[in-house]
Amino acid sequence: MTETEKKFLKDFVNIWIQSHQEEMVELIARREELVVTQDNKFASNKDKSLRHALELPTDLARKMANNFPAVFARGNKKELHWFMKEFPVFSIPEKI
Repeated sequence: MTETEKKFLKDFVNIWIQSHQEEMVELIARREELVVTQDNKFASNKDKSLRHALELPTDLARKMANNFPAVFARGNKKELHWFMKEFPVFSIPEKI
């Protein structure tokens, strides 16, 4: 993603957050529950075959997947890690 695309995505997500405050309160509570139940600080299971990286509301995830496919592209860890650092409210692992 270019810097312009990243800025657009940041603006997009921030506007979504501001307009969905109730949903964000629920998401934060659900996220905190998930963080506590993880096996390690990387949020992977015991055999490290599965990692729970993000907790996104369905509506936001769908819009992001349609408009910013690079963030969710298989094997594109760079963009996913950037998003996780930029929006820790959606990130499950303590360590990214």
